[in-house]
Amino acid sequence: MLFVETAQLGSFQKTAELNLMSQRAVSKRISALEAEIGATLFDRQKNKINLTAAGKHFLTRATELLNTMRMTTYEVQQFT
Repeated sequence: MLFVETAQLGSFQKTAELNLMSQRAVSKRISALEAEIGATLFDRQKNKINLTAAGKHFLTRATELLNTMRMTTYEVQQFT
């Protein structure tokens, strides 16, 4: 979720503020995700971040997964 928010907001700092955490904590979590999947998701420049090609693809898939999770939760709730 932090990755998606960061991609949408275009800022580690804005994501940090939204989640009541430090910019450094957001950056570390994104770096850990990048290490885990073995790809750089953001091109980091001074005071600016952009999604890499891998980041764009990952964002598409992450958004699909989050939407599926939300829809599944809604569907399951209809059983009660």
